[in-house]
Amino acid sequence: MAWYWWVLIGLLGLATALLLAFLGLMLWIFYGKFARRDSFLYVDPDLLKSAGPPKVAVATSRLRSVDPYLAEDPKKLAAFIQALPLCDERPAFVVSTDPFVVAAHSHSLDAVVLVAFDRLAVPRTFRVKKGARLLCAMGYQWTTTVKVQRVAPDIIEGVGSYGAHSNLIPIILDLLVADPRELDALKQTIPESDWAYAREMVDLLLESAHAPPRDGRPSMCHIPSTGRRRWACSQVARAIMGLARR
Repeated sequence: MAWYWWVLIGLLGLATALLLAFLGLMLWIFYGKFARRDSFLYVDPDLLKSAGPPKVAVATSRLRSVDPYLAEDPKKLAAFIQALPLCDERPAFVVSTDPFVVAAHSHSLDAVVLVAFDRLAVPRTFRVKKGARLLCAMGYQWTTTVKVQRVAPDIIEGVGSYGAHSNLIPIILDLLVADPRELDALKQTIPESDWAYAREMVDLLLESAHAPPRDGRPSMCHIPSTGRRRWACSQVARAIMGLARR
């Protein structure tokens, strides 16, 4: 075989290796945004600049009970507190007390997401009945490079969805805030019609086939309860395709 064929084969091999390395890097970056435990902390710096002060004070003792992983890491805790003002205050309801399960509604996706908590992690002073109204700080995940997004597999997108996000980050504030007056003040800012609509959507979800609840800990509640790896990989592929078109 002539020498130039060996050169051509070598160049093709090098190009293939570089392409695989690039795809691997993109997979590591974007997969982390969708499926890793810390991915809820990935917030656009420009958005953080526009965020105001927190509307409620998170009690570290309560957070430590619910999510020690987050409470005992100063950097992660600071990032969590900084990102809270970017969340929307949305209605949530207790749908089960044993196990402890909460349903939260998002107007952005017009969808309900279920989150469950280890009963031992729930603060002892927190006692509510089934059907009780709670407050959810609803965060969102999206990738600007993805033009056509696929919603997380455990979420049933409603007809009223804005189509702007691919996933929800439902943080149940009642478990984290010690002052009930702060919670009541925020709950009163939600129109009664929103509470009624959210309750209707929760009932519709519970009456139909639905995915199991997510882990409700703040550092885990962004991770879908089913099909997360396939979904994350599909988001990675769409993100890479979006970059390639630029």
